[in-house]
Amino acid sequence: MRKEVPLQPENSHFYFGKGEKSACILGPDRESSVQQRFVCASLVKKLRELEEKGAIVHDNEILVIPQPQEVNEMFCPETQEYSYVIRFQEVEREGDSVPYIEISDAGFQNPSLANLFGYPYVVIRQREEEETAEEHMGPDHRSSNVFCVYTGQADQIDEEAARRAVAAVLRFLTRMGVLRYTSHSGYIASVIREEDLSTVRSDHSGLYRRLVQPGTEVHRGEVLALLTDPFDGEILSEILSPSDGIVFYARRASEVQEESIVFQIIRRLHE
Repeated sequence: MRKEVPLQPENSHFYFGKGEKSACILGPDRESSVQQRFVCASLVKKLRELEEKGAIVHDNEILVIPQPQEVNEMFCPETQEYSYVIRFQEVEREGDSVPYIEISDAGFQNPSLANLFGYPYVVIRQREEEETAEEHMGPDHRSSNVFCVYTGQADQIDEEAARRAVAAVLRFLTRMGVLRYTSHSGYIASVIREEDLSTVRSDHSGLYRRLVQPGTEVHRGEVLALLTDPFDGEILSEILSPSDGIVFYARRASEVQEESIVFQIIRRLHE
């Protein structure tokens, strides 16, 4: 393994193997994303061990950037040269989600490939026009398959979730012929579109106490959380599930404003 040492240690680039540029793995661009940084560090350690054992298939190179210096580094010419780009992301809103792989609907990513990670869910996200243009700039980027990995939460270390995330990446690289590695086969993912998630918003401002966790099966009308008056403790509202399904995202903050997104539900489809 060779390692470039820049001025800032956290911006180090780790290379494994040699030959075709097979996979580029990018950590979060924010230092607050503790979980994703921990996953990347664990992945670097595991890849180092595998390289020493000769487990990287001949003529394959893997690049890991645990903490890109800035967002633009994610789309620099160097990363665009790799066949597969894997980005560890955090949920945009404060809260927790089920583990999932996100791909863009721009036409360059393949849900079947995303399924090879063995994560429970693959989400196809509708990109804004300007976002799509930024992410696909450069002549070589269109040849890359970009996969965003969400481990569930960001601001604290969850070792079990991190272990599953590392295993998912190693599983994908093995199935793509980059590594020789034996792992559990994982899940056959449910593929869903972001716009098909049922969004639940708070109908009052107040103290928020959620009663269910991501991944929980819920039924239409089930109480998901309580909103309480911060002055007299009276219950202002019960937040109810709009449908049968699985909790995809759940807000974690203990206080919310009216119309805040507090849950997303994977609606159960019936014949």
